[in-house]
Amino acid sequence: MSEFDLIVAGGQIVTPHSAYRAAVHVKGGRIVRIAESPEGSAEKTVDAGGLHVMAGFLDAHCHIMDPGYPECEDFARGTGAAAKAGLTCILDVPRHQPPIDSARRVEEQRAYLAGKGVVDYGFMAGVYPYNVEDVEAMWRAGAVALKCFTVEIHETPPLMPGQLQRLFRLASGFGGAILIHAEDDSVVRANEALLRATGRKDYLVHAEMHTREAQELAVDSVCSVAEYALKPPARLVFAHISAPEGLRRIHKAQMRGAPVYAETMGHYLTLTLDDLRKKGPWVKFAPTAREPGTVEEMWRCLNQGLIHQISSDHAPQPGRLIAPGEKDIWASPLVTGANIEVNTRLMLNGVSEGKTTLQRLAQILSAGPAQHYGLYPRKGAVQVGSDADLVVVDMGRTETMERGKTVSKGGWTMHDGKPLKGAPVMTFVRGRLVYEEGRVVGEPGWGKFVTSH
Repeated sequence: MSEFDLIVAGGQIVTPHSAYRAAVHVKGGRIVRIAESPEGSAEKTVDAGGLHVMAGFLDAHCHIMDPGYPECEDFARGTGAAAKAGLTCILDVPRHQPPIDSARRVEEQRAYLAGKGVVDYGFMAGVYPYNVEDVEAMWRAGAVALKCFTVEIHETPPLMPGQLQRLFRLASGFGGAILIHAEDDSVVRANEALLRATGRKDYLVHAEMHTREAQELAVDSVCSVAEYALKPPARLVFAHISAPEGLRRIHKAQMRGAPVYAETMGHYLTLTLDDLRKKGPWVKFAPTAREPGTVEEMWRCLNQGLIHQISSDHAPQPGRLIAPGEKDIWASPLVTGANIEVNTRLMLNGVSEGKTTLQRLAQILSAGPAQHYGLYPRKGAVQVGSDADLVVVDMGRTETMERGKTVSKGGWTMHDGKPLKGAPVMTFVRGRLVYEEGRVVGEPGWGKFVTSH
């Protein structure tokens, strides 16, 4: 009998603080030894020479929408797409029918997803004005975090400052994690009313509705509440921050002791208002794309440590629902396409273009999200005792995103036609190979439910 189940040897291990050549030894789904070279025998040995070995990426904000929207995505296809992207764990965020808004619904969702995941997974419960008092019960039932809004999106009612105060104080009592979509509802609604009154249907209407000021105002308000009402080990992650002003306000709150963190997505580092002008409903997400200069400044903020995690906000929609927006931008839904499949590729391409480093990605794609949601160091680390969640990356590989060639049911991405350099070539979840060289080889059911408590 072999001493180890798996040895990944010869690759350059990349962590947030170092890069070194070593062999990772795996037994029983965990990393049990890291040595300069292979030691002992293994059932399977992988030669990663010339490649980089990183902790499996963690997407802490994606919408698989299963159950509820079967034409958009299903859990097996969505988690298979995750494996292709080097993701070894995802956190599914509410957009389900029926909504995950009670402890009973958390338990039902756990049962529903059993046997469906290709990679490991957790999920969040939604917090609405009617269930703020139920958040601890949802947390105890297994929700990895709580998602809320300060703006009405997808017919989801926003929380007002007094309700946020109550939520933060309750979460402080049990150490919960919260993800918040922060745009000011009154500003967005006022913008919407004025724009609709003009009769405009052009693509830039969307940007003029979801202004950067709407996000700045909400971030400032939420930070002000968090500074007095949210106490560690509870923590708050601001979803999809789209401009530097919000990042700086979050950093200011951190310096005052608030346990708050900033998330952004690859599309806020790559797509601009120019893309919205050209593609319209195919890049209609909220908050919206910003000016080219803002996108460049976001990269600088990332390298300064003001961005703490990168997620995908994966939310595919079928083309038949999007196409009406080509003539009337109001007529199409918010979308991000099969973003779970391309988001990590955008970040690796950023390394290839010299915009950031692999060590920075090790923090914001792996360690950071695992830390924010209480999964570190089980997830997000290449160290003895951690789950053997590994992604082997070839920084020399260039591929072009093509419509109709996604694993995701989405079938298209916001970056179709764009060459991207740097790609996962192997993905291991707890020591088992789930993706290799263009093929998802993992089976639904290997992925296991995870939570922090």
